[in-house]
Amino acid sequence: MIKLFDPPRDEDCLRSVIEVFRSGTWATGSGGPWVAGFENEFNRYIGSLYTVAVNSGSSALHLALRSIPCNGRKVLLPSLGFVSAAHAIRDAGAEPVFVDIDEYSLNLSTSDLVQKATADTSAILVVHFAGRP
Repeated sequence: MIKLFDPPRDEDCLRSVIEVFRSGTWATGSGGPWVAGFENEFNRYIGSLYTVAVNSGSSALHLALRSIPCNGRKVLLPSLGFVSAAHAIRDAGAEPVFVDIDEYSLNLSTSDLVQKATADTSAILVVHFAGRP
């Protein structure tokens, strides 16, 4: 797990950061060879055919919700989380439906999830809280 507030700072990591920064591709959107390399390595690691790296979790949510037919339907999400999840749902034309959380795991309460899921539910957005999957 990558610590949120303690990224690696060893010499190899620092050299890589400097190399990307000096390349000038860090802000172009192309990402140079590093993004493609990451996507390919990730594909091999999880056994998928395709990967799309994005700049943030918010962008990933927008992309995921735009890739499914959820316009005019409901998407369930945890009531405890970052606002970008609800924004991505609204941006996709769907209605966010907040599900209570489990007191122990801080993730979706399965009992409330079952109660709120209907035939009009197009997706369940399973978002971890504070790195607790």
